Amino acid sequence: MERSIAIIGAGMGGLAAGIYVRLNGYDTTIFEQHSVPGGQCAAWKRKGFTFDGCIHHLFGTGPGSKLYADRKMYEEEKQKVAETVIETLESSYFTGLKSQVEVIDVPTLMTWERYVGGTNGFMSMPNKKFNPVDMLRGKLDSTVPGLSDFHLVGSWATSAGALFANALSGKKIIRTICAKDGQAFTAG
Repeated sequence: MERSIAIIGAGMGGLAAGIYVRLNGYDTTIFEQHSVPGGQCAAWKRKGFTFDGCIHHLFGTGPGSKLYADRKMYEEEKQKVAETVIETLESSYFTGLKSQVEVIDVPTLMTWERYVGGTNGFMSMPNKKFNPVDMLRGKLDSTVPGLSDFHLVGSWATSAGALFANALSGKKIIRTICAKDGQAFTAG
């Protein structure tokens, strides 16, 4: 009987896992709560405005930082980041962009804590056993205690927020599943 793998979430990690699942002969379905894939790389429209969820961290805003303690300095730094990004896009790729920007938001680790409920910024993973050396070596535990054959990928598993790391986590977990099943892994 062919093994079936359900993937919950069509972010970078889930989409990468889905590709490698199919390349390795497994049956799969990807479940996504939103109408479009992309996870944190998706944009959405609301009341005539487009919101880009991809640029979502301004580091140095965690508890104990100067920006965390000084709200005015925090807002000023967010504005500098926004202006730099808009200016770079305007001068390099999209002439006329600056005059069309209507709303700016630079989400930060404080945003993550406020709206995602994390208390450790981007380290808010279901598995709190975090070791930065293991993270850099790609050895984070992607399992959830009490659930068999359930693996986390993407920002939940990498704690990095970096797109390449999130997508790579999908590839790595499928390689692990193939090894567990005694099947050679193929990348394409």
